[in-house]
Amino acid sequence: MGFDELMANNINPYYVSYMSPSFPGKVQDTTGSYILRGSPLIQQFDPDNYRSDPFYRTPLRIPDGMGGYKVFSGPTAVYDYNNDPYWASIGMESPYVADPGAVLNTPLFGTHSIQSQDRRNVFGSATYDLFDKQVQLFAEFLFANIESEGALAPSPVVGLGAKQSNINIPANNIYNPFQIALGPNAGPGGLPPGGPRVRSRFVDSGNRLFDSLTDYYHITAGLEGEFESGWSYNAAYNYNCYDQVQFTRNAVNGAALELALTPNSNPELAALGLSQLLGANGQPVPMYNIFSVGGNDPATVDAIRATLFQSGKSEEWDAGGVITGNPIDLPGGKLGVAVGGAFCSESLSIDFDGLTKMGKVPGLNPAWPTHGRRDSWAGFVEVRIPLTSPEMDIPALRSFEVTAAGRYESFDPGGDSAVPKVAVRWQPLDEQFTLRASYAQSFVAPSTYELFGGDQVSVPVLGVPRTGDPDSSYAWLQEYTVWKSNSKLEPADAESWTAGIVISPKAIEGLTISLDYYHIKTKNDIFRVDEQSMVDSLNELGVNSPWQPYFFKADGTQITTTAVNQANDADWGILMVPLLNGAAVKTDGFDVAANYVFNTGNLGRFNFYANANVLLNYEYSDPVAGGPYKYAGYYSDPVTGAPGGQGTLPDFQLATGVGWEMNEWTVLVNARYIPEVTAWGSADYTMDGSEWTVDSWYSIDMQLAYEFGKNKVEDRKWYDGTRIAIGCNNITDNEPPLIAGAFEDNTDKSTYDIIGRFLYFEISKKF
Repeated sequence: MGFDELMANNINPYYVSYMSPSFPGKVQDTTGSYILRGSPLIQQFDPDNYRSDPFYRTPLRIPDGMGGYKVFSGPTAVYDYNNDPYWASIGMESPYVADPGAVLNTPLFGTHSIQSQDRRNVFGSATYDLFDKQVQLFAEFLFANIESEGALAPSPVVGLGAKQSNINIPANNIYNPFQIALGPNAGPGGLPPGGPRVRSRFVDSGNRLFDSLTDYYHITAGLEGEFESGWSYNAAYNYNCYDQVQFTRNAVNGAALELALTPNSNPELAALGLSQLLGANGQPVPMYNIFSVGGNDPATVDAIRATLFQSGKSEEWDAGGVITGNPIDLPGGKLGVAVGGAFCSESLSIDFDGLTKMGKVPGLNPAWPTHGRRDSWAGFVEVRIPLTSPEMDIPALRSFEVTAAGRYESFDPGGDSAVPKVAVRWQPLDEQFTLRASYAQSFVAPSTYELFGGDQVSVPVLGVPRTGDPDSSYAWLQEYTVWKSNSKLEPADAESWTAGIVISPKAIEGLTISLDYYHIKTKNDIFRVDEQSMVDSLNELGVNSPWQPYFFKADGTQITTTAVNQANDADWGILMVPLLNGAAVKTDGFDVAANYVFNTGNLGRFNFYANANVLLNYEYSDPVAGGPYKYAGYYSDPVTGAPGGQGTLPDFQLATGVGWEMNEWTVLVNARYIPEVTAWGSADYTMDGSEWTVDSWYSIDMQLAYEFGKNKVEDRKWYDGTRIAIGCNNITDNEPPLIAGAFEDNTDKSTYDIIGRFLYFEISKKF
């Protein structure tokens, strides 16, 4: 969506993630931002200030009248350069326009939100009776190969600092209009606030392409059996493996770039504009112009282009078993018992190419190999106690049973956890009316990625001071952060209780209605520290902030004094954002379901269903951001400032449909409805400062299928068991609703369908 279209929809385009402040021809100093008059890449730019003359597409050096060039340095370097009398003396406007409020609409480069994918799957399963039903061997296998491709706009240059894009530009670069060394090796005056901040984007290199190759393996093998005494067992081994390699094409080799920015050591070649970088033919390539809006020599562009790689492997295997039986006859029925245990081992390893490890890829932060393993073992027991039965003929206690269970699990790393569960089921009169309730404690262990995963770069919109001045104004700007994993995370604890009713009236055969209330609380939950809270603390407390070790300035240094406003835009490098334990969630609501099966005989069988969730409350809190924050009825996004944001949590949502089966034919129609919600904190992202209401949305899916020899047991043909289906998802082609304040694509891709109408064809065979 373009700049004007966003404004027409009341969305502030400056706070949209794909509107970037980093593009060719842009520089900054303490007086503001400047952009070349001839830049064709900007949005919301004054046409009167645009000049198509090539003169305005790259800044020129200003002669000093002594055979050299003027030097511009310090906090006002860009302003001084742009207002130098030289421009009037030659009858030209200055190259830059001051503070035009320009941003780059990156989707104009042809990027897309939906990755293209090719999938190939092979699967199979088998069972074999070794000794009738007492010992059965079972196994299943799945192999999936997935190739996907995504794209992002060309690599950005957010600044030259060591914790920004890590680029050095020598003072004698023939395109450097300031004639001072810029970058992390420049020394005093080379970085803001001592010198200009250079932003750019490697548009000549093309979009960054991400090609991922993933192999997935799943293997299960085991033994199971049952005995006439009522006992049964199951023992199995499971293995799962994800093996992925991702190639990033059209990246920029930062080491080669610095050679391309440096004049050739041979003065004669340097006078010809050649650099120290050698091309494929072994000859020096022309010097790279990082200050222009594009148009670099193709030989130079090819010489700095790089392909990166990231490899990752996640493995999990477990072995366990369970024994179930009915050892004792009670007055209310047979006592049910289940006892089991398991061992599980999970591992994750990630590696990167050498350039990424060195931090020499502009647009990407340094990343290093990571790996880790977690082992766990568990034991559990469950007992079902039937206290009454219909045969006992006790008034109001036709059937009453209690289920009690306990589970103990030990994690390394992670600690131990033991949790109970109790459930009751009560039919006071007959099977038409059932009451049920449960109480349980549980735990959720951190994932291997949360424990050992690699760094993840993010660019949230944060409220930061423009400079380090105590009186500096605050602005909402995109700043670079890195999400970190944490190998010391512990399992989160949860407590829940439910109560419900199930009605199956005899008067309407085939109808079942259920209503369940749930109440869930978690503690010691895993949370990502709120970035805005970290920034506010750093700017208020300086070195005394608990987050001081997590922030690096543009030059790679850290905060060492108590001065205010040190985490400012002018000197921003990177903020490391950790995962911690300590968050809490409290939620309650109702689950409602209705199902009606209607058999017409010759006209087939109909199955009508409807399921709804009614959310009464959802509260989030953590020790950093505080709370509780109430998210029921809201869309909330943690990247755009909602602590512990949960995406879309409507007051209710509905799924309904009907299925029809007759002989070999099956027709399915399913629908989903999500009512309107309010975007949390959206007043900061709308043009008029109003709260954003996310429109209601629905989708309808349909499928028609035919299965040869369906339900046939004897005289099966070779083609029997073959199922052919054709379907359409989102048949009305409803677009996802716009959301002001949604970080990615101005919508919630995890809730709404962004693909649109999708036709598909399936064929499968059962043997």
